[in-house]
Amino acid sequence: MAGIGTHFPIRVVSRRTAQDSRERFRISLERAPQDVNGLQRADAAADNYRLEGDTLTMDASKAALEDLSENHIGIRKGQGTGAKNFVPDIVRVELSGPNRSLFNILDLPGLISSEYGVNEPEPLGTHELAKQYISRPENTIICTIPATSDLGNQRAYQICKEHISNKRRLVGVFTKCDKADREEAERAVSWPSSPGCMDHPGEILTCEIEKAFPRLENDINSRLKEKRDNLKNMGEPRLNDSQQQEYLNRFFDNVMRWVGGFWRFDDEGVDPRAVCSNYGAFIDKKQEQPGTARQILFPTPKLEDYTEELKAIPAFEEHEHVESFDKFVDTVTSKLRRFGASQPPGVINSDIYPVIYRVQVSKWGSIAQEHLDRVKDAMKSSYEEILRSVCPDSEGTMILHHELKCRLHSMFCETLNKTKQELDRYCEQETQKELLQTTNNEFRTKLEAWRMLRYARAFYKGTGGEEAQDLISTQTLSTMWTSMDLSNQGKMMYDIHDVFKVYYGISLESFISHVTQTIVEGFVMDKDGPLIKMTTEYVLGLPRQEVSDITKEDKKTGQLREQLNSDIKKLEGAQEIAKDVRVKVEVLKRN
Repeated sequence: MAGIGTHFPIRVVSRRTAQDSRERFRISLERAPQDVNGLQRADAAADNYRLEGDTLTMDASKAALEDLSENHIGIRKGQGTGAKNFVPDIVRVELSGPNRSLFNILDLPGLISSEYGVNEPEPLGTHELAKQYISRPENTIICTIPATSDLGNQRAYQICKEHISNKRRLVGVFTKCDKADREEAERAVSWPSSPGCMDHPGEILTCEIEKAFPRLENDINSRLKEKRDNLKNMGEPRLNDSQQQEYLNRFFDNVMRWVGGFWRFDDEGVDPRAVCSNYGAFIDKKQEQPGTARQILFPTPKLEDYTEELKAIPAFEEHEHVESFDKFVDTVTSKLRRFGASQPPGVINSDIYPVIYRVQVSKWGSIAQEHLDRVKDAMKSSYEEILRSVCPDSEGTMILHHELKCRLHSMFCETLNKTKQELDRYCEQETQKELLQTTNNEFRTKLEAWRMLRYARAFYKGTGGEEAQDLISTQTLSTMWTSMDLSNQGKMMYDIHDVFKVYYGISLESFISHVTQTIVEGFVMDKDGPLIKMTTEYVLGLPRQEVSDITKEDKKTGQLREQLNSDIKKLEGAQEIAKDVRVKVEVLKRN
C-alpha cells in the first residue's frame, strides 16, 4: 500500500462484537468536519462508495484503496489545474469481530515541505490538516520520524512542539531504524539507560483511561438505567391473571393521580373545568336582537344608584333611555291589544306576562346547548390527553391504549346523552312557563326602585322641571297625572318593561347557575363519566376475559422485551469490565 494512503487520511476503527458473531469489515468515505485551506475535497462519487465483507486481506485492502483513490476520490498526481494530490476527507476502515481489540486510529498524510511535483498550496494544506487534529486535547499523537535524519530539522517535530501544549499526549516513533548506524545510536542513547522510552507510552495510556472512565462509566450506567426502566414499565410478561391485573392497575393508578391531583393542561381549552366556569359568553353569545337578554339586562344600574338619583332630580334625564327597547315596545304593543280586549281600558291583563316572557327567553335553550358543546369538546380532549400521557398509542401499550379509549368513549357518550336529556327538560321547563313566580326578595325591592324613579321623574316634570313654579296650578296637576297615569298605554309599556327587567335578570341568574353548576358541572364530574369512573374499583370489577383481552402483548412487545433483556445483559457486562479496569488503573498509579 505504499504511496496510496499518503494522499488522504485513513481512519481504522476496531470493535469487539459478541462471541457468536463473525469477522466483518467495511470501507467507506467520511467527509472531513471542515474545509482545509490549500486542499481540495474528494469527488462526489466517493460518497456512494461502500465495500463490505468477512475478511479484509492485505491484497483486498490495497485494491480497495487504489480503486477509491483513482475512481472515486479523484486523486490526480502532479501539478496544474487538473491535479489533486491530497484531500482532507477520510477513508474509514471499520473492523469488527469477537476477538478484535478496541481502538480508533487516524493516519494522516505525511508533511511535505517542498512544492516539487505538487501544486503550490498543497504543502501548507497538509500542515494545516495536521494542526487541526493534533491541537484537539482528546487525541493522543504518534509522531513518526525517520531515524536517518536530524530530529531538529523535521517539520513534523516542529509542528508537534508548537501546537501540543500537553506533551504527555505525544509519542515519538522512529522509522527506518534498519538504515541507521546501530552502534552509534546505542552509544548515544542506550535503551536500558532510557526507562522513559518504556514508561511514557504506559503513562499516556493510563492517563487517557483515567480521564475517559468517569464519562464512560456514567454513560454505561445511564444507558443501563434507561433500559431497566423501560423493562420495568413494560411490567411482567403477563402470563397469569395476577400479572395482568397488576399491569392494568398500574395504568389506572396513573390516571387517578392525574384526575385526583388537580388536572394540569397546557391548553386551557382542554380543561373542562375552565370551560365550564367560563360562562360569560353564555349570556352574551347570541344576544343580537333588541329586546333580548343583553338589552333588557345591561346596563342596568345597581340598586343603590336609585336612591342617589332621587337626591339629584335633574340627573333623571340621563335615565330617559336607560334601556333601548324598540322591539320590546312592538312586541308588548301587539300583545296589549290582544290581551287588553278582555279587560277594562287602562287595566293590564296579567296573562300578558308569561307570553312576553316566553318570547324573550326563547333562545335560552340554544345558548345553553352551545355552552354544553364547548364543555363537551374540552371534556373529550382532556380524557384523550390523559390517556396519551399515561398510556401512549405506541410500542408496548398500543393494544391497551385502544381498548381503554373505546371504554372511555363509551362512558363519555352515555353521560353526554344523559346530560343532554336533562338540559332539554330543564330548558323546556324554564322557557315554557305559564306562571311567572319567584321567591327572590330582591324582585319587589328592585321593581319598586324602578317605579319610584319614574314617579319622581313625573313629579319633576309636573312642577315645571328646571323652571319650577311656587304654586301648583291645574295645568301642573294635569301634567303630573299624565306622566303618572298607568291607564295610558305608554305608561303601561314602561311598567311592563320594569317588571320584565327585574324578573328576567333574576330568572337568568338562576338559569345560568343551574345549567353551569348542576347540569354541566355534573356532566364533567359524573361518577360514570370518563374522568371519574376510571378507578381501581372499576378495574377490579372487570370480567377476567376482558382483563386478558385488554392486557395481552403483541408480537412487537415480546421482541422488545427480549431485546431489552439482551441489552441489559451486555451493559451489565460492560459495567463489570469498566469496574475491573478502573481498579487496575488505580494499581498502576500506586506502582
